Amino acid sequence: MHIHLLQHGPDHGPARLTDWLTSMGHSYTVFHLYAGELTPRPSESDALIILDGPEELLSQPPAWFKAEDKLINRYLDGQNRCWVLAWALTGWPKR
Repeated sequence: MHIHLLQHGPDHGPARLTDWLTSMGHSYTVFHLYAGELTPRPSESDALIILDGPEELLSQPPAWFKAEDKLINRYLDGQNRCWVLAWALTGWPKR
């Protein structure tokens, strides 16, 4: 299984989660959205993990939040067979 992880800040990485994914035989790609990386294509993964981020992102969303919100909704709407796990990011995404 290949998993995409969305990272929202340099201090909010996946930590030991990637160790666990590797130990379970999964591959992964971390997308550093705060650094300007584009959001991934849902068709290129089997699951999506949304990592925590700085609290100020909720009060002052950056420009890339709109693209990320669209991506998450595509996963949630079931346009492909993917699981979505929000990793400690409370109150978001809003539908």
